[in-house]
Amino acid sequence: MRGFELGAADHASNQKGAASKQQVPPRRLLGLLQQAVAYQIEFSQYHPTTRANVQASGLLDDYSCALLPNAQRGVLRGHAAGVKCVEWVGSGGLLASGGNDHCVRLWNARDHSAVAVMRGHESRVWQLAASSDGRQLASASADGTVRVWGLGERGEAPPPVDAAGLPASEVKPSATLCGHVGDVYSVSLHPSEPQLVSAGYDKTVRLYDLTKSQLVRTLHGHELAVSQVLFNAAGNLVVSAAKDATVRFWDLRSAVCLQSFGRPLGEGRGGGGGGGG
Repeated sequence: MRGFELGAADHASNQKGAASKQQVPPRRLLGLLQQAVAYQIEFSQYHPTTRANVQASGLLDDYSCALLPNAQRGVLRGHAAGVKCVEWVGSGGLLASGGNDHCVRLWNARDHSAVAVMRGHESRVWQLAASSDGRQLASASADGTVRVWGLGERGEAPPPVDAAGLPASEVKPSATLCGHVGDVYSVSLHPSEPQLVSAGYDKTVRLYDLTKSQLVRTLHGHELAVSQVLFNAAGNLVVSAAKDATVRFWDLRSAVCLQSFGRPLGEGRGGGGGGGG
């Protein structure tokens, strides 16, 4: 196949002879296809220190692709039973996990070492939530409590690690929040204030003041267990999702449900996938 030319200027410029031109090598498209196949073969295994660049390439640029996770990097072992949840803590590469063994464990995700273990719950841990600065971690459990754990500066747990990579001591909860009847399925920390919101089997959403470890208010309205709850980015609203097929938006100051999606607030006409009032 003969090479062909691409003009960089318009037709008028070409007529004046001022156009800049680039020569496209013969069989260029076939060459790009071969490069793409070679990249897929090369990066079919995990390369922890290699990263391919993604560029807006033209016909004359060589092929490059993103390096995506495509192989197992490591395994964190330590839980004695099934793991229910994981949560990133801070920005230092720490990861927290909770499970059926009633424990919360903190890991260094970079070298896969155990950093700390947190015991205190009497049943499985359903969900974890970390503060934005990584100094606090909250856990929601089937024992009906939410426990808050202090992790120090930048999400670095206070207890040291021994030579075997096992926690030399345990982290004790800084607060135990009660009030729910039955499992606590979800927990969320306020983005800027010392507040925490939780939800669970008893169909309620509960707001706590962490400075006093006290229940501030209880939000009623869901007809079945509440499976998820979280603050919005501004921290003035709480969003809850429940097994009654609704998602509700709550104003924290007035404790009023501002809006509900799913089943209409008045209930009436059954079923429901539409928007609520």
